[in-house]
Parts: sequence; structure tokens; C-alpha cells
Amino acid sequence: MPTSRRRFLQAAGGALAMTGLSQLALQQQATRYGRILAQATPRKLALLVGINNYSSGGRYTGLQGCLSDLALQQALLISRFRFQPDDICVLSDETADKPNRANIIRAFEEHLIAQAQPGDVVVFHFSGHGSRVLDPQPRYADDFNSAFVPADATFAAEGVNHIMGRSLFLLMQRLQTENVTVVLDSCYAGGGTRGNARIRSVWDGTLYRPAAEELEYQSYWLRRLQIDRDRFQQLRETGVAKGVVIAAAQANQEALDVGFDGFYAGAFTFLLTQYLWQQTDSVLGTVARITRDMKSLSGQVPLLEAAPAQGHEQRTAYFVNQTEQVSPAAAVITAIEGDRAQVWLGGIDYESLATFAPGASFRSGGDNGQEGAELVLVSRQGLRGVVALARSLPLGTPLQESARMIPPDLRLRIGIDQSLAHRAAELQQAIATLPRVEGVIAQAGDIPYAGEIHYILSQMTPAYRSRFTQSDRLPSQGSVGLFSQSLDEWIPGSFGAGDGSGQAIANRLVAKLQALLAARLVKAVLKANTALINLSAAIVSADGAEALAWVASAFSASGEAEGTELLPHQLRLDQDFRFRICNGEAADLYISILLFVYDGRILVLSPRPWKGEQQQVAESWLRPNETLFVPARSEPPFYAQERGWGEALVIASRVPFKGAIAQLQALADLQSQSERSESEAAGLTLNAIDTLLAEVSGSRTVASDETGDRPIPQVRTADIAAFSIPIEIV
Repeated sequence: MPTSRRRFLQAAGGALAMTGLSQLALQQQATRYGRILAQATPRKLALLVGINNYSSGGRYTGLQGCLSDLALQQALLISRFRFQPDDICVLSDETADKPNRANIIRAFEEHLIAQAQPGDVVVFHFSGHGSRVLDPQPRYADDFNSAFVPADATFAAEGVNHIMGRSLFLLMQRLQTENVTVVLDSCYAGGGTRGNARIRSVWDGTLYRPAAEELEYQSYWLRRLQIDRDRFQQLRETGVAKGVVIAAAQANQEALDVGFDGFYAGAFTFLLTQYLWQQTDSVLGTVARITRDMKSLSGQVPLLEAAPAQGHEQRTAYFVNQTEQVSPAAAVITAIEGDRAQVWLGGIDYESLATFAPGASFRSGGDNGQEGAELVLVSRQGLRGVVALARSLPLGTPLQESARMIPPDLRLRIGIDQSLAHRAAELQQAIATLPRVEGVIAQAGDIPYAGEIHYILSQMTPAYRSRFTQSDRLPSQGSVGLFSQSLDEWIPGSFGAGDGSGQAIANRLVAKLQALLAARLVKAVLKANTALINLSAAIVSADGAEALAWVASAFSASGEAEGTELLPHQLRLDQDFRFRICNGEAADLYISILLFVYDGRILVLSPRPWKGEQQQVAESWLRPNETLFVPARSEPPFYAQERGWGEALVIASRVPFKGAIAQLQALADLQSQSERSESEAAGLTLNAIDTLLAEVSGSRTVASDETGDRPIPQVRTADIAAFSIPIEIV
């Protein structure tokens, strides 16, 4: 299907624009880039479908992140997994051939089925609305079959033209290769807008029946495959037809569009692609690990199904062997024009993305005996950046981060829900008095908030309260407090009387907002998925015999066996545990451990309070090729004290953060006090962040913010590893 392969170039400009990548030099260099990455390996084919705009006449909410999903996937497939651009077919709102039912089916048949040979790699990705359709031969007790919705969706009484899972099964069955990955970033429950997120579903409880053309299409493939209906039912009940199918959410959950720094994307697709930029993992390991990270974005739990008895879930992601992959990276050079290069920032953690402002830098790996080149970021829009080239580098060069810039407008953004509309202006004004905190008033319509929102201030309305099952612990109806941006979680300790003035509510929340701000800024400064330090960290049982959670840098040579296991990342209430950190470096590393609790608290686990300098040094420094337990085996272990989820940040560096850790410990102590000074909380937060910036910044840069009044701190991260370990206490 030559025209479909050429369509990649047409699609790239539109899809990548959603994440900030323009067509500059793309058409001139995409084919050359593909040749550079090509190897004598099995062919790799992909069909990517994304739909933001549906012709439903306003029947359901439009989406914002589906074209971004295509950009995320195609950048990953080309630059990390060595797909050739000509072998990727894209159907989106902005391609010449629209993603209607006929074109999706034709592209699957002609681009994938007609071309794939045994041993080839096939990827099919769909981002858009999902639905549930009555199944003529139900696989599940509820009589429904999940479906994805084409751009020309119909909702006639006689049936809908949605493409059912039954049809997808038959199309996959016809493929001549087992190396098949299907990714569905859509859902089958809910619909509309929730908080600052869009729900990728059109199902509203209506009993949708499949249209006659859909049932006839299935009959056509049954005849071609020579499968009778009884055999078809048996095959469906055993699992998927070929390879693996990864869905963004369980059948009764909502898959969300989420706002990031400068763009929207599917929460699942963003985390999937970002993780795979950094790690080489099995399909099962990939899904398990990004599921843990979904907590901070959405309550959805991804679903993985694999063809039975084949072990496909243990194969590497996309069935591309590690030797065929480009090395893990934070970014990659995608286009070159003179002394400037475009870079794709696919491996940057979303909580750190805002710190990649002009002046941040990357480093290429050295080759042919040359030292790696330093590339300074000139501009960034979404995930696309422009860097200055100090010397010539080839297309496809993977880059590691070297330094971040901390923009003066890096702040905590609080959405003010429509339930507080009568006090919204007063709340916004009161919140604005807090350093680095901004209130954003919800607007009517499909997009309640402009850009990224971190939390939502709202009443506990009956509708919101009904979302949670723990009614005995829930704040009372009418109380006011903070929710997560997708309204999946309410923040303990933030709810109080809802009948006060906007100023009174803001005053009550000062300490909580400052704690959440401190967590955001510390993560933005330090949290990194790209780490050049050879280190691994684990949470283990008190005796050290059982690993409960594990993480390592892409360059770690230790703990490889643990990395292949799916550890639970769960602690039982009152369970004892320790941290175990292994240093594979040839130099000493200073170790700090912070625990971010989901209600906004920051706990300093290491270094622990000390009496003298000698005790601090003995506890905090980790020697080369040694293992450190925190607490030490001679000391009482930590223990889980309350149910909930959190995130441990294990920080290893070549310089100690003595002052910053002391400030954060003081802030943690203040958070635990029943009576606390709001001004003191705000002061400690700012002092902690300022001290941290001073300690990790070797010097102030010459770059200035837009006003030209203040220098912007630059954080050298090449010698810092900060590993996030999500945990849940059950």
C-alpha cells in the first residue's frame, strides 16, 4: 500500500504539531532517517489511528490528546525501536484519508495483513472513543463486546458501525506473524469531562446493537478463515488471537485525556511511551510498572491479554529484541538544519518537563574516542525542542539530560471548581497571595481549565461523593477541599467547612498547599528517569530477604534478576521494611530518601536526624560497589503506619544536600503539628527549595527570565540519580 506508507509524512505535521513538532525539515529527512536506523532485521509495520473530532453532531465530548498519542507512538517506534517511516501508516483527523470505518479496515487489511510475513513485527494503535456493543455470542456475562469508534460513527436505532473486538480478533487472526501488539487507548465506561480530563468513551448505558455491515464483515472473515461460529467462540474464550493486546483501562473504567506541560495526551499512552524510552522491559513488566505510575494521573488500571500458552507477555515490548533497539535516552535528534537540531523529549518525566526551559542541556554519548557533545536547549514547545549544535551529530543520536533550568514561573496550579463559582474570584485572589501558587477558575464548556492543573479545589458535591466507596471516611457533603486533577482521589487533611469566605478557605489551606508545592518543586528539580549513575534501589523486608519493590537506572549492572520480576510494590499495614541501595559506581554517592505521601506530606527517611557530623557522614555516604541498608540492619526498621499510596524518591548524588534535607525535615515536622503557622509553613517551603537549588546548582546561569530581572537557576543533573518507587500500603 505505497500511498498509505507515504501518508506518514502527511500525518506527521498534524499529529506532531499537537506536541509541538512542526514539519520543519521533516519531509527532507524522514526517509534518510529511516535508512540510518534500518537493520537487516524482520520488517516492522505499524498502523496508528487517532481521532479527536467525531461527526456526531455534539452527541459526546470531543477529545484533545489522540493526535498527540500518535506523535508519541511514531517517535518511539522510529527513534527507539528502529521502525522505518515508510512502514508506519497514520490515519487521523488531519490525514488525507480520514479515520472512518472503511479506511481503518482497509488500512489494516492492506498495510498490515497484506504485507506482514512470518516473523515480522506488527503494531496497531487506536486512540479515540470506545463503546460497548451487544455481543451476538457473549464472551462475558454482561452480554457486551468492547468496540472502538470510527470518525464516522453512527448511532442509528438499527445498529452502530463501531468496530467490535470480535472484528479485531478476526483481523489479528489473519496476520501471518505472531509478533503482534495492539494498543487501545480508549474506554467503555463513563463519557464527558471529569475535572481537567476527558473521558474516552461514548457509552451512556444505551444498549447499542451492531449494525448489519459489522456483522456481515465478521461473517466474511469467518468464511475466509474457515472458522465456524462454535470454533470462533472457543478461540475467543481462550484469549486474544495473536501476540498481545494492551488496553488503557479495565472494561468498567475510564481512560483519560490529561493536560501536560503544553499539550494533551492519553494518560496511558504518555506513560507507556515515556517508560519505554528509558527501559528495555517485557510486555508484562512494562504494563505492571506504568500501572503503578498511573496513580498520580488517573485511577485507571491498564489491561493486558496475550495469546494463550505462547509466553508473549514475557517478550520484549513490541517484540523488538534488545539488540535491535536504540539505547535508552531522554531525547533524540530528529532533524538537523545548519547549527540547530530538533530533538524529541520522549524520555522526560512529565513532572520534570517544565524544567526543560532554554538553557537546559543534553549530552550525547562519545564515540570513536571523542568526548560526548553538550547540546544547549534553545527553545521548547511541548515535547519538541531545538538545541544548538556545537559539532556535527548524526540523526537519531540518543541524548541524556545534563542540566535543567528552574523557571521562575514554575508553580502549583489549583483549579477552582464550578461548585465554588460564587466565591471563585475571591478564592483566586487569596490563592494568588501564596508564593508560586496560582488559582485557575473553571470555565463552562468542554475545556474547564486552560493547560495543566495539579489539583482541583471543590465542594464535596453529591456527584463527587458518589464516586468513592469509603463513605465512612469521606469528608461530609458540602465541605470544601482538594481533589486530584481527574477527581479520582480526594486529598486527606484538606477538607473543612464550606460555608466560610473564600479568604478563610484559602487561609485554612495554606500549609497543605505549601506541602503540595514543595513536593511538586522537589520532584521537578530532582526526579529523573534518565540517570547516568549506575545504581539500583529496592524496598525489602526487615531481614532483607524479600524484595517488595525495585527500581534501577538504565545503566545499572546490579539487581538484574530482580528487574525481571514483577514485585508487588505493596506493603501491609504495620509491615516492617528497609531500603537497600547498591552503588555500581567507582565513586562515593550521597544518599537521601524522601517519601511523598498522597495527601501532600513529605517525610525525610534519610539522612535521619543526627547529633554530629561524623554520624551523618557514616549514614549518608555509600562507597563504590557497596550496598547500603536504610535504616541500617542494626537499627529498628521502618513500618507502614496507614493505608494509602505514596512515592519514595531515592536520591543519589556526588554532592550532599545537607541544608535542603534539614529544611525539608523542618517542613515535615511542621506538617505533623496540630497548630501551625501558615506563614511559617510558606517560609519553610521556600527556604527548602531555595536551599536545594543553591546546593545542586554549581553556579547561576547567565540566562534570564522574560523580564530580564532575575537569573534562572541551573541544576546539573548529570551527576544525580533520583529514582521514584511508587508504593501502596494495604
